[in-house]
Amino acid sequence: MVWSTKYRKKLLVNEIAERLKELHTQIANDKGITLREQEIMADHVHLFVSAHPKFSPSQMTKIFKGITAKVLFEEFPELRLQAWRGHLWNP
Repeated sequence: MVWSTKYRKKLLVNEIAERLKELHTQIANDKGITLREQEIMADHVHLFVSAHPKFSPSQMTKIFKGITAKVLFEEFPELRLQAWRGHLWNP
């Protein structure tokens, strides 16, 4: 799965990128998804996952994007000011 930040803004740096990696691992463990590889770039995310067929690729993407956006906005309030109109991820 690959997705980018809204308007490809380079927001995923330093402690935000590290926290995002932790969140991906935590979400995968909680949902029973195997996170094989992940790469966090400044403006996009790559996840290589495998999961039970009950999860469609779009469901998994929705889970990862939704939870990470909520938590990152709570833990890094300055991120909401940098992300236009309060959206972190591109649709």
